[in-house]
Amino acid sequence: LDPPVAERHYCPEPAGADGLVPLVPLARPEIASPGRIARWRRRARRIGNELLAWWEDRRKVPRPRSDPVVLTVNHTTACNLRCVMCEQAFGVAQNVMAPEIWDRLVDESFDRISELDLTVMGDPFCVPRSFLDRILADVERFDLRLTLTTNATLLGTDEQIERILCAAYRITLSTDAATYATHA
Repeated sequence: LDPPVAERHYCPEPAGADGLVPLVPLARPEIASPGRIARWRRRARRIGNELLAWWEDRRKVPRPRSDPVVLTVNHTTACNLRCVMCEQAFGVAQNVMAPEIWDRLVDESFDRISELDLTVMGDPFCVPRSFLDRILADVERFDLRLTLTTNATLLGTDEQIERILCAAYRITLSTDAATYATHA
């Protein structure tokens, strides 16, 4: 096991003639920075809310006091496929959420939820790259678990894939079928 940060040492030069190595303690990182404290408080509040929601669910409380734990957002109805089992095959309008609606959603609910579930219909990657970057930045800023469903044909750049995998709690790949012959 590694020793604690305060006990680790760095040897700036080789051992002297007497065989002793001069040890210089490493600089200790700032533990109580304002950003970290705010993040710890937010996590503690979310954990408390998740426990309260779990307890209220187990007790079948008629009027729960807990905030929602998961927020499911249909940020787009656009999809690049027309699978026979999906409503997209029947000509659903291809829409993307307006940025001002996204901002309002972030302001009103992201401080209280623990998990963001993207896409009810459509593929989460069928949005402009700038909007996807904005979503990922908000997920990272609020330290949310990200759940999404995708057909994995438009995953984006390597940087976006890495950011998605770091934030992802669950990724569901929809691979049922894109043609009737495959599905049937």
